[in-house]
Amino acid sequence: MTTQLPMTRLAQRARMAPPQGGTLFARTVALPGGWSHAATPLTLVVAPPGYGKTALMRCGYQWYRRHGEPVAWLTLTAADNHPPTLLQALHQALGSDGTGTLEQLLERHAQQTPRQVLFLDNLDVLRNRAALTLVEQLLVLRPLAWSLVMAARSEPALPLASWVFDGQLQRLEGAQLTISERELAELLPATLAAPERAGWQQLRQQLEGWPLPLMYGLRELQAGRLHNIDALQQQLPSLLEHYFETLLQRSCSAEERQLLTLAALLDAVSAAQLDAVRGRSGSGPLLEALRRRNLFLQPLPDHGGSYRLLAPLRTFLRQRLRRNHPEQAAMCYRRAMRLFQQQGRMEEAVHYALLAQDYAQAATLMAEYGHELVRRRGDHQRLLSWINRLPASARQQVPQLGVLSAWSLAFTNRVQESEQALAEVASRQPASRTVPVLQSQLEAQRCVNAALADALQDAARLSEAWLTRWQEAGAMETGTVLCVSAFALLHQGHASVALQRLDRARQLFRQENSGYGLGWVALLQAMVRLAQEDYLSALAETAALLHHDAPLPADQQDMLEQVLILRAVALLAQGDGEAARSALAKVRPGLELHATVDVLALWYSAQVGLALWDGADPQPVFQQGLATAAQRGLERLPWQLQVERRYRGLCNEPLTLPNRCESRLLTLRAQCVRQRMPGSGRPAALPRGAEVGRLSVLVTAAVTAQRRGQAGAALTSLQQALEQVAGHGGLQWLRNETSLQPLLRRLADDGSVSAPVAALLAQLLEGPEPSGNDLLTSQEQHILTHLASGQRNGEIGRLLHISEGTVKWHLHNVYRKLDVTSRTQAVARARELQLL
Repeated sequence: MTTQLPMTRLAQRARMAPPQGGTLFARTVALPGGWSHAATPLTLVVAPPGYGKTALMRCGYQWYRRHGEPVAWLTLTAADNHPPTLLQALHQALGSDGTGTLEQLLERHAQQTPRQVLFLDNLDVLRNRAALTLVEQLLVLRPLAWSLVMAARSEPALPLASWVFDGQLQRLEGAQLTISERELAELLPATLAAPERAGWQQLRQQLEGWPLPLMYGLRELQAGRLHNIDALQQQLPSLLEHYFETLLQRSCSAEERQLLTLAALLDAVSAAQLDAVRGRSGSGPLLEALRRRNLFLQPLPDHGGSYRLLAPLRTFLRQRLRRNHPEQAAMCYRRAMRLFQQQGRMEEAVHYALLAQDYAQAATLMAEYGHELVRRRGDHQRLLSWINRLPASARQQVPQLGVLSAWSLAFTNRVQESEQALAEVASRQPASRTVPVLQSQLEAQRCVNAALADALQDAARLSEAWLTRWQEAGAMETGTVLCVSAFALLHQGHASVALQRLDRARQLFRQENSGYGLGWVALLQAMVRLAQEDYLSALAETAALLHHDAPLPADQQDMLEQVLILRAVALLAQGDGEAARSALAKVRPGLELHATVDVLALWYSAQVGLALWDGADPQPVFQQGLATAAQRGLERLPWQLQVERRYRGLCNEPLTLPNRCESRLLTLRAQCVRQRMPGSGRPAALPRGAEVGRLSVLVTAAVTAQRRGQAGAALTSLQQALEQVAGHGGLQWLRNETSLQPLLRRLADDGSVSAPVAALLAQLLEGPEPSGNDLLTSQEQHILTHLASGQRNGEIGRLLHISEGTVKWHLHNVYRKLDVTSRTQAVARARELQLL
C-alpha cells in the first residue's frame, strides 16, 4: 500500500472543505428561496470566473452546518478525471473508509445519515467520459433525502434535462449572480456618505455588476484599508490587468486570445463580423469553443448568434491592443467600418470610423447618414457629438455636414451658432458654384432659424420665397418649410391656411417615414386647434404621439414635452386639472431654456391655471415668466403674459399689444385655460372663432372685475370691448352676455364715450334682441339642421336641390354669423342660441 506524502494528505483534506479567505459577504440573495430547498434537491451554478460561485456555495455550506444538517464538500481537480481517484475522493468527502463501489458507498452512508447535502465545486474540470459517468450515477443513485449543489465555469457534459423537466433541478447563471443596485446598497456600510455611495453604484454599472472586483473593494473597505472609492478605482486597473492576463494564459490558446482581442474591439460580435475584422474565415468554431468554456462571452438575445464581452474584459483588451499594436487596432476598426457600411448600419460605421481616426471617411458617412439621423429621427445630440470629434479640416471638406450641423444647433436652442455654421458653409461655397440641393437646404435652414428666433415676419417672407423658388426640392426640406410657413400664418391670423400647409407637410413626412417631422406637424396643428378653441381636436391630434405612461423617446423628448404642454392647456380648458397636472409632471425642468415662445406662453398659462385650480397665488408664475423673457431676450412673451394677467382679472392696465392680428392669436391662447372662480364655478362661455379673441379677453375681464366689486376696472374693460366691436364686429355676442346690462347702463349714463360706442350702447340697451329666425335665413337654417345630422356638403346639396358650392357659400355665412370656424362649433353654437 502506497503511503501518501504529508503535503499530499494536506491537499486532499483541503479540498474536503470550502476554501477560506476571499469574500466575507453572504450571497444567498442569489439563490431563489434561500438554502432550504427540499423541493429542488439539485442545484447547478454555471457562471464565468469571478462571479462568486464558490463563495455562494460556501454560504450554503455554512448555513447547513449552523442548522445541524449533515454536509460534505468536494473541490474537484484535474486528477479526478481518473475514475478511481474521483471515487476515492467521494469516499473521503463522505467520511467513508474508502472501499466499495459508488452504489455501496451511497447505500452504506444512507443507512448512517439519511439526510445529506453534498457540495461539488469545479465540476467543469471533468472531461473524462468515465468520470462524468460516475457523477451521473451519483445523481441517479443518490438517496431521495440527499441534496447536491454543483458549481462549474461552463456547462457540464451531463444529461440534466430529465431533472430540469421534473422540477428537481434549479439553475443559476452569471446574470443572476451579478450584484444589483439594491444588494450593493445593503452591503455598503450604513455610515457611508451619499457621494461615496453614488460612486460605488457608478462603479457597479461600469463593471456590469461583476462581483469579483466589487467584493474585493468591499472587503478592503470593511478591513479599513480603503478610504474612498477613488482609491479603489486607482487600484483596479492594474489588479484586473494581472487577473485577466493570468486567466487568458491559462484558459486560451494564442489564436483564441487573438480572437477575444478582436471581439473586444466591437460592441457586439458574430462569427461573420469577426471574419471580416480578422480578414480571414474560421472564426465560428473558435467563437463557439470560447462560448462553451463560458469565458465572459454573453449572448445577445435579440441578435441571434451575436455576443458581447464583459465590459471590464473588453476595456482591458482594447487598451492593451491600442497600447501595444495601434496600427493593428486602426486597421481592424477600418475593416469594421466597411463591414457595417456594407450592411447599412451607418451608426456603427461612423462609430468605428471615428475610432480608426479616419476623419475624412467619418465626415462623409455623417453627411450621408445625418439626413436620416436628425431630420427623420431628430437625434440632434448624437450628430453634434460626432461632429465635435472631427477636426475642423475634415468638417470643412463636407459642406452638407455644415448644413446638418446648423439644423441640429437650431433645434437645440443654439440659433446663433446655427447661423454661424450657415455663414461658414456659404463663405466656402460661392453662390455661383453652389449646387442647387445645397443652396435649397441653406435657404430652408434660414427659414427655420427665423422662426425659432421668433422673427416671424422674416420667417413668413423667407418661407414664401422658398416655396416659390424650390418647388422641386426634397420632401423633408419642403415639409419643414411648410411647417415654418404655417407657424407664421398662424400668427397672422390665417389659421385655416396654416392647417392646409400642415396637411401638405404631413403627407410629405409620411412619404419620408419621418416620425420626428410628423411630431412637429401634430404640435403645430394642436397650436392651431387651441387658437380655435377646438380642444377636443387638440387632444385627439396629440394623443397618437404619446403612449400612456411610457417614457418619452430620448431623440424626440424636446418635441414631445411641448406636445404635453399643449395637452395640459387643452385639458385645463376642459376642466380636468388633475390630468393636466399629470401631463406637466412629465416635462423636465429647464423647459424655459429651449422651448419656443408660444409653448412657453402656454406653459405659464397652464401653471397659472393650476395655481388657480389649487387656490394659490399665481403672481410668482408671471414673475418667473418675465425673468425668462429677460434672460432669453424674448419680446413676445411679456405681451402674452400681459394678456394672461388681464384675462384672469389679475391686473387692470390697458392692453398695449403692438399688432392686432398677432394679439388676437395670443388672446385666444391665453383664454385656453379657464379660471375657476370661488363660488361661481366656471366663467361664462367664451365666444368661438378667431375674430373675437381680443373682445373675449376684454369682456371676461369686465365680468371678472364686476364680480370682484372693481367697478372702475369693469367699466374701463367694457369700454375697450365696445371700441373693439365698433372696429371689428361681435355685437351679437355682447347681446348674449346679459350680466353686462348694469355696466352698459352706467357707461351710457356717463356720457363720456365716443360716438361709435354711444351708438352701440343705444342698440344694446334699446334695440330688440334678434331671434334665432332673424339671425339666419331659412336656407341657412335648413343647411344647419342637416349639418347637425352629420350629413356632408354633397348630401345636403342633393337633398335641397342645390350645388355643393352653394352649400359651402351658405356655410360660410353661417360660420360668420355664429362667429365659429368649424362644423362642430357651428352646431354647438346653434344649440346655445336655441337655433336647433
